[in-house]
Amino acid sequence: MAGEDDSGAAAGSRSNGAAGHAGDSTTGSSGAPTTEGSAGDNSTGGDEPVSGSGGTTTTGAGGAAETGGGTAAGAGGAAGKGGSGGSAGAPPAPVGSKCTLNAQCALGFCVDGVCCENACTGNCKACSAAGQCNLTPTDDAGCGTITCPTSTSCRTYQGPITTNRCASFGVCKTVTACTSTTKAARTPCPVTTGGPELCDASGTCVSPTISCGGVNCPLNTNVCCAGGDTFTCLARAGGNECQAQNKGGLIACDEPGDCPINTQCCITDSPAGNFYSCSTGASCPASGGVAHFYPICKSPAIPTALACPAQTSCSIYTGPTTFEVCH
Repeated sequence: MAGEDDSGAAAGSRSNGAAGHAGDSTTGSSGAPTTEGSAGDNSTGGDEPVSGSGGTTTTGAGGAAETGGGTAAGAGGAAGKGGSGGSAGAPPAPVGSKCTLNAQCALGFCVDGVCCENACTGNCKACSAAGQCNLTPTDDAGCGTITCPTSTSCRTYQGPITTNRCASFGVCKTVTACTSTTKAARTPCPVTTGGPELCDASGTCVSPTISCGGVNCPLNTNVCCAGGDTFTCLARAGGNECQAQNKGGLIACDEPGDCPINTQCCITDSPAGNFYSCSTGASCPASGGVAHFYPICKSPAIPTALACPAQTSCSIYTGPTTFEVCH
């Protein structure tokens, strides 16, 4: 008979593991909103007001979803506030106000740091502190260099004028503003043609001219000779013209003004003849021996006799009767 089937312990039954827990849904943190934009600064007063720039808007980032099934994203951050606009600039300034730019002045003219009534252009013009174009500056480079005349032997001019060049409002100085110094009358000046030349009172170098028998005889180019009352004006030819042509004595002066300063017009009476010439000192040489020297006191150039030293008188001595000397 069949035997009873005894099995070992029954095979163990298989069971599933417990289901995992669903991941919790975690909400991400909200992104932080940006700080609100700062207000724009006021612009400097000018032609147009300038607005300040607004603040930028930044959206907050969403929070990350947790692993394990969470699905919700964090909410975005709030937008930043825009900045407020800048206030309008200062209005243009009236005439007389301080300024640095034309645009700062109501009339558009900033002249020398002052809002002026106009552009105040042109030489020797300036704007007053009250904004009036009515001042005369001392100098204006726009006048340029004022060149003065060339100095002469009788007149010395200042150098070129490069400062203080304004004569009046809107007017530059000219050559007439050049100053000069004049040498004393009768100062010897350069001889250009061989004869004497002297400075006159106006600062011009001129030749003495004597009346040689009624003829004007310029002594820088000519000589006057007198034999008694006979006069002859001869061209200069190297000296001794009167004697060489037997025309009498030399008349080199007929008044003190024909001679250099601090000299005298004197007659020289000597065995060699008589003649008029300029002394080498302030007075005529002392007479002595056979030579006599006397100052002229009357001539065609001196219609009214000059005063004579004490104990002398003005009268004809020798030579031309139209010449008188103190003796």
